[in-house]
Amino acid sequence: MNNIFQTTMTVLSGILSVFSLMLFIRILLSWFHAPFLDGPKQFLGAIVDPYLNKFRGIEWLRFGMLDFSPVLAFILLGLAINITTNLSHGQAVTIGRILAYLISDIWGFASFFMNIMIVMLIVFLVANLMGRNIMLGGLNNLLYRITDRVMSLFGRETYHMTQGIIISLVFILVLRVGLSIGFAYLINFLYRL
Repeated sequence: MNNIFQTTMTVLSGILSVFSLMLFIRILLSWFHAPFLDGPKQFLGAIVDPYLNKFRGIEWLRFGMLDFSPVLAFILLGLAINITTNLSHGQAVTIGRILAYLISDIWGFASFFMNIMIVMLIVFLVANLMGRNIMLGGLNNLLYRITDRVMSLFGRETYHMTQGIIISLVFILVLRVGLSIGFAYLINFLYRL
């Protein structure tokens, strides 16, 4: 009986992993507009859009043009994959492990976005030092807002843009490293509960 349950959980974990990959490809394809992609978009959309649509109506996941509903969809799907994988290996699923998986997935996405911000700030810094102005549409606005927010933390209303970018970059790097260490300890603690 135990082998049947573990086998079922292994199969379910595999199905959820394939679904997660399909979800990722569907989201990636939605960023590109080309006629030859219409077929794959429709095929994947028919499979994963019903799941994604459950999250698209959540207002607090929208920030202007940015829609973070797929992030929540991935986090919950990742949680289900972790639980079924644990069960397939005969491991107990505790509240601590569920919280550890959930926090780990949330931190994974948060750190990914912080890494993107760091790379964008480096690109802006290099361009600024070279006297070039990079126009990335809505990303410029986002980076200016981040820089303004970070500089306001230090009580600076006015600042030179290069200075703001450097301080924001250092601040986000330090925050990223500090949070990474803190979350690692928290996840290990929760996992052992």
